[in-house]
Amino acid sequence: MQSIDSAIALGYNPVKVNCVVMRGLNDEEICDFVELTRDKPINVRFIEFMPFDGNVWNVKKLVSYAEMMDKVVKRFPSIKRVQDHPTETAKNFTIDGHCGSVSFITSMTEHFCSGCNRLRLLADGNFKVCLFGPSEVSLRDPIRSGADDETLREIIGAAVKRKKAAHAGMLDIAKTANRPMIHIVEGNIEFHMLYESTSLHTYLRISLTERCNLRCQYCMPSEGVELTPKPQLLSQSEIVRLAGLFVSSGVNKIRLTGGEPTVRKDIEEICMQLSSLKGLKNLAITTNGITLARKLPKLKECGLDSINISLDTLVPAKFEFLTRRKGHERVMQSIDSAIALGYNPVKVNCVVMRGLNDDEICDFVELTRDKPINVRFIEFMPFDGNVWNVKKLVSYAEMMDKVVKRFPSIKRVQDHPTETAKNFTIDGHCGSVSFITSMTEHFCSGCNRLRLLADGNFKVCLFGPSEVSLRDPIRSGADDETLREIIGAAVKRKKAAHAGMLDIAKTANRPMIHIGG
Repeated sequence: MQSIDSAIALGYNPVKVNCVVMRGLNDEEICDFVELTRDKPINVRFIEFMPFDGNVWNVKKLVSYAEMMDKVVKRFPSIKRVQDHPTETAKNFTIDGHCGSVSFITSMTEHFCSGCNRLRLLADGNFKVCLFGPSEVSLRDPIRSGADDETLREIIGAAVKRKKAAHAGMLDIAKTANRPMIHIVEGNIEFHMLYESTSLHTYLRISLTERCNLRCQYCMPSEGVELTPKPQLLSQSEIVRLAGLFVSSGVNKIRLTGGEPTVRKDIEEICMQLSSLKGLKNLAITTNGITLARKLPKLKECGLDSINISLDTLVPAKFEFLTRRKGHERVMQSIDSAIALGYNPVKVNCVVMRGLNDDEICDFVELTRDKPINVRFIEFMPFDGNVWNVKKLVSYAEMMDKVVKRFPSIKRVQDHPTETAKNFTIDGHCGSVSFITSMTEHFCSGCNRLRLLADGNFKVCLFGPSEVSLRDPIRSGADDETLREIIGAAVKRKKAAHAGMLDIAKTANRPMIHIGG
């Protein structure tokens, strides 16, 4: 404490105070630390507990940024976010009437890899490009062998080029061999790095309609939404033309979404035309399953390759509460029909919400025991009208903790670089389990997804408000080259990572019913 006061007395402003927050040890002191900023130029930096060799890391000890922020907001409601530098690792805040400031370093739940400009030179001369990565290269040895500066630059440059666009998720980091933190120090080398996205955009999601026969609470506000007038929606020929442009430019997978795509009367004709596009490898659909069972045989004939069915509860009464409609039995019937028709796996999407269906996680996993079902648990995401609240969010870590206790043989499988889900198998189970961690461990660096909305707007990020119309230029007579230029310009503006969860919640965006996931 004397050192802090001495630093202030000598004119250091701010004096940064780093506090690693651990559940059951010091998490009750968060607001006491914030009080330090009231009368002194102190920047208190709360750091999420990170795993390193020897520190006995456990996800239960982790106090997430969202949880810390919740405590601070209750005591200091005037807290507000300030503009961060693009390479800033911390989320920075001020509080009305306070001399200092507060920051959060969210390495575990909301990493900042895309803007990271940090390199590390360790005491033994090893060079480390990522705090969480085990990879190191010695600079001491070539120096002592007489290497000139140019050779050292080449070694440094080669190491920097190998730096990944994002570190692993928190549970994977915890299993990765790494040094104890005491061995890792931050170096003072300044090195400018330019990341080029290595992911090609090969996956297009097409929303066929904004209409739906359910009213799911996380997708549509209770009062409903204003639908786009039918003449302003893309026609069948416009959908096929645009899809053809994307496929000729490298897209090899198309997913049909809504609204509810099966309520569109010409869905079979659309499927038939899309499945015939040269270069398309997979035509998929995401559906609520209400009318799927009777339509599926024909859709399969028309070239539908794979199916995702949305189902958030196995309890019929709860289904009616969540969707504001009846139909649980029909959804279960659609899952069985898809299996009977040979779809393998049948993917079941479950949005997990605290206090609503988080008690059913292991029951959903049981579905995978005897059937070729891939249950996909999705973190609750904020969209206009769904009354998102961080308290409703059940994190990947928390879900995984429940599953591991009941199914200890669960193990991670190798994911494709552009896979959004973290995929697992369980010994003796026919199916599999996945987690989509958009909120706590985003997968932006490998995202290969683009979205074409029912009204013809083109959207490059699910969470981004930015859109550009493709319908208007088509109807104004634009040729294919002009459309490609519009699409290319939009893709170039795609950010390396979406905002953190609390910022996403404040960002104007469409209701999920308009976007289609």
